[in-house]
Formats: sequence, structure tokens, C-alpha cells
Amino acid sequence: MADEHLIKLLEEIRDLQKQQIENSRQAIANQQHAIETQKQAVRRGRSVLILVGVIVLAICFLPVFWWTLGWGSEVRTATLALKGHLVSSCSNAMF
Repeated sequence: MADEHLIKLLEEIRDLQKQQIENSRQAIANQQHAIETQKQAVRRGRSVLILVGVIVLAICFLPVFWWTLGWGSEVRTATLALKGHLVSSCSNAMF
């Protein structure tokens, strides 16, 4: 009787250990999937950051290139005229 009880207890321990091993394997697989997802998110974020950086640089430096190369001479003239108009409007408004 004691032998049967001991055998049953050992079989139960064995089954629980098998279940624990399977749960550990599943947890490791889930962690690997999570790591891959995070790597994809980092790659995506890096790409977006590079794109935004290029856009910001283009917005900042394109007018400078136009100004130095003379491509924006019409824009420069219009800007100077607008500044002159604003200065005269402000000085008229003060008096």
C-alpha cells in the first residue's frame, strides 16, 4: 500500500515537472517574440527619426542655399519689401 502511494506521488511529481518544463518553454518563446517585436519597433523608430531629421534639415537649410545661390532673389526682394512695409506700418502706428 505504501509503495503504491509512493509510486502515485512520484508520478504526480513527474507530471508536474513536465508541465513546468512546457510552461518554461512557452515563456521563453513568448520572450523571444517580445524581443523581436521590440527590435522591429526600434528599427521603425530609427527610420522615422532619420526621416524627420532629413525633413527638418531640408526646412532649415534649403532657404539658406536659395539665398546664397541667388535662386530666391524674388523671394528675397519680396521679403525685404515686406519688412520695409512692416517697419513703416509700425512706426506710423507708434505716432
